[in-house]
Amino acid sequence: MLFFEGKKDNIEVEVALQYNDGYQESIFSFANNINTREGGTHLTGFRAALTGQISGYAQAQGYLKTFKGAVTATMCARG
Repeated sequence: MLFFEGKKDNIEVEVALQYNDGYQESIFSFANNINTREGGTHLTGFRAALTGQISGYAQAQGYLKTFKGAVTATMCARG
């Protein structure tokens, strides 16, 4: 499990990630202590940022040398 939190300009963020080898994801997203069950821009932005970071790391480490295509959020979620 990976957990981190941060605060800047009275904005607090907590993130917890847990890897599993299944194919079903469980996402619980909140904005202003309100569960955003349908996701919304907070979840979309988080996914885009996380996917970008994973892609950048994989690229820098040479893991994508023979990979054709683009890294997507679905690929990151499912490994």
